[in-house]
Amino acid sequence: STQSTGEEFAMSDEDDAKKLRLKEIFASIDKNADGKLELGEMCAALGDEHGKDCMEDCDADQDGCVTFEEFCRFILDSVPPEAFEHGCLCMEKAIAANAAKT
Repeated sequence: STQSTGEEFAMSDEDDAKKLRLKEIFASIDKNADGKLELGEMCAALGDEHGKDCMEDCDADQDGCVTFEEFCRFILDSVPPEAFEHGCLCMEKAIAANAAKT
């Protein structure tokens, strides 16, 4: 029998919660609110070096900008679940520190 254990639902709830968290971070980087992150926005938010690295890592289709889907996919695929919140806090700290510079 294919009785549901409820686990697959728990997974998607957790992923939904993570996507909401990432949406806030994405929005704080996406200064012109066009739904895409350009290199300038990444560098302004994360610092030049980290911004360039993040751009290279996230820009799956190499079109020069990162969509929310690309951003989520990279982070959810590359960051272990137990490190997710720490990673988010580090990004938020970098964004706040770089915002204070401008």
